[in-house]
Amino acid sequence: MERILPEAAERIFLLNASPEEVYRYLREHTQTPMAFGYALSDDLQKELVSRAEPIVDLALAQFCDSEEVINEILAKDDKDLRVAVLANHNRLRPIKLFRDLDTGLLPEKVFDQLLSNGDGFELLAFFGNPRLEMDVLADVFARNGNYSDLQDERWMMMVIAALRNPQLRQDRQFRDFVDGYDMYRHHRPFGEIYKLLLRIEPSPRWATNLYREIFELAEWKPDAEGALANTGEEMPELLYGESAGDSSKDWHESHKRGEELYLKQLLKHWKTPTPKGDEYRDPKYGESHDWMREAIVSRLPSHSNLIEKMFTYNDVWVRKGAYRAIEPSSPEELDRFYERDGLDFLEAAIRNPSFFRNYSDSAAAISLKLHDLVWYAERKPEDNTESDFTRDQYDGQLKRLHEADPSIFPLNPEAFERPDPDDVADVDPGHAAFKNIERVRAEISDLSRNMQHSGGFKELSGIVNKLSDMVAGQSQVSQETFAALEERVLARIDDSRREVNSNFWVLILFLIFLVLVGAAIKFI
Repeated sequence: MERILPEAAERIFLLNASPEEVYRYLREHTQTPMAFGYALSDDLQKELVSRAEPIVDLALAQFCDSEEVINEILAKDDKDLRVAVLANHNRLRPIKLFRDLDTGLLPEKVFDQLLSNGDGFELLAFFGNPRLEMDVLADVFARNGNYSDLQDERWMMMVIAALRNPQLRQDRQFRDFVDGYDMYRHHRPFGEIYKLLLRIEPSPRWATNLYREIFELAEWKPDAEGALANTGEEMPELLYGESAGDSSKDWHESHKRGEELYLKQLLKHWKTPTPKGDEYRDPKYGESHDWMREAIVSRLPSHSNLIEKMFTYNDVWVRKGAYRAIEPSSPEELDRFYERDGLDFLEAAIRNPSFFRNYSDSAAAISLKLHDLVWYAERKPEDNTESDFTRDQYDGQLKRLHEADPSIFPLNPEAFERPDPDDVADVDPGHAAFKNIERVRAEISDLSRNMQHSGGFKELSGIVNKLSDMVAGQSQVSQETFAALEERVLARIDDSRREVNSNFWVLILFLIFLVLVGAAIKFI
């Protein structure tokens, strides 16, 4: 951010402002690296720390970059201030203080204390800092350098903290990198993570601590070379220029074999252990090893040919991971998935944004199919008790996606349905009959949602929605089609009234809507 006050005026303001105003000012104006924008001078930072006010000290610890001021704050031996320093994003002047490790403004003594005695808050503040060098994260996962002599429990704490670093959850594109070395440094921690997963003991403690973090990883970087080496095969050298020949083709084919081999080894490594003694495990809800396998497979790129192979596994957790990774191709594909795995498929698909998108007619059809499977599909007897929970999950995910990007994730998937081209003809979209159609659709959607628990109303709801979709789609229904639909609605009203008398007034509202739609169509 650009400086908004002349330096002299800024000094007068900060030295006389209340501690709360100083905190707000520094928070808002010191978030940009020095090379590209605003920063306080060292002299002004020293004057601020001389105020000896806790909130000003916290602001300096959290947002400023003077090495001398940071050391003075750390000398106070206050844990809260130390955590603020560890989480400081303004690592503007990296200093290689020791052992060739870039720790920014962190003195060697403080870093050593962090490794030996730092608690969970301190570890998460430092290893979760989004300005931390990616090489530091890679060394943690590889257990190299400063981390090689740590006790197993201590190292596990640092691995979990490092896995929560936001940089590991960012899907950076090729254009985001400065050069090839920048790209290498970014990818390196991911490669070390996947090596770690095959290297550590697959204990329940590791599985419990890891699976949530694996679900959040932005990249899939399997150790294909290591997997091939375990079988005695070496990766061919990748050549460039005139001497390249078929080396690129050979390398990619070898890497493809190694990737599949690595995945098989990893899934076997994290197989669910046999229960001991009287230990009981519910296969429906699974346990940490099951969730690990699901998390691992869920990281596969949507274009990977390995996803289809995961559906051949007689392991529902592997298949659930594939559902979270796949880019669905058609509504019929969702029917096949649901027929095989029922709610297990739905629970996994709900966590895959690809099932919710509306960037094309085919994507909208897939989103509508997921909506219908969640709300209306027939359940297996053992799944009935979980239906409400799955619907709540669906609604929550749709709301989150809509808030992130309303243009791709509309809140009303039922509006995606397209009318049958044989039943409709184009009309003027500016016609008065369509002025309030969105309000009508919203009312019908609410009514449908309220009625979804009553099986007798499903067909009625679908028929009325089809009628409203036809009008919402700015189309005119033929008289023959409308008459046929009207006859079906009246028949279902009689059946539904006998099934659930308490919903009589809901039926009346549907009938009124039907009459209004019929009038609008005839008017057109």
